[in-house]
Amino acid sequence: MAPIIVVLLTVALLGFGHVLGWGTALAGLFLAAPGRTIPTPQVATAPIPESLSLETERAQLQLEISQLKEELLLLQQSLSGQNHFAQLSQDYQLASAPVLYRDPTRVIPSFIIHLGSQQGVRVGQPVLGQVSVIGRVSAVWPGRARVDLLSKPGVAFGALVQNSRALGIVESNAGQLELSFLAKGTSVNSGDAIVTSGVPGYTPAGLPLGIVETVSDSGESLTLQVTLMPLENPWTLSAVQVVLMPPVDGDGGTLSEELSGGRDRQ
Repeated sequence: MAPIIVVLLTVALLGFGHVLGWGTALAGLFLAAPGRTIPTPQVATAPIPESLSLETERAQLQLEISQLKEELLLLQQSLSGQNHFAQLSQDYQLASAPVLYRDPTRVIPSFIIHLGSQQGVRVGQPVLGQVSVIGRVSAVWPGRARVDLLSKPGVAFGALVQNSRALGIVESNAGQLELSFLAKGTSVNSGDAIVTSGVPGYTPAGLPLGIVETVSDSGESLTLQVTLMPLENPWTLSAVQVVLMPPVDGDGGTLSEELSGGRDRQ
């Protein structure tokens, strides 16, 4: 009799539970075998991919390596330039001059320096920064002078590829320093040092101008397209060095206006 009562109660509870939505829970309660428990569902949690963390760390390391390589290159160039100028100072006189004024907007590529004709400064003389040529004297007064930077249109220097001795001209084109007039087939490669050639004679030979950045022989032009990387940023300089050149015969103590690009001389 007892088993019949249990069965009837079970059927009744299942029916009642089905109405209330308890069917699954009640069936598990009454039909589960003795001594066994219903396992609790486990929700799997996905761990943070280790590859994502490694990729981030790798990108940071690559950035640091790139920055260190750039700093090393600038240091090597700086040391090379300093060694060169140490040799240069034995042959030519260098006069240090503080920068009095520069355009804070960097629109006008010229400086006013605290050195002038009374100290032997003349129009056309090259001007150096810490390690390289940055421009040329374009106007002179008794105690002042104006320096036009290499980035100014019309400022140019006869140049030489130090490795192959190929001749060209360094000047700015739309703000980019370029080495022009190198015929296709000329030996010039990225990383080559470019120095002044000394031609036609109003600038000393061997002054650093820049490092070759890119070389291209595409297009119908008969010459190579060579861009240069400057050795320093002239806008960060607080002082410059003027290469005091001797007067040119017949020029009245100054270089010619044609070579200087300046008319307001005194």
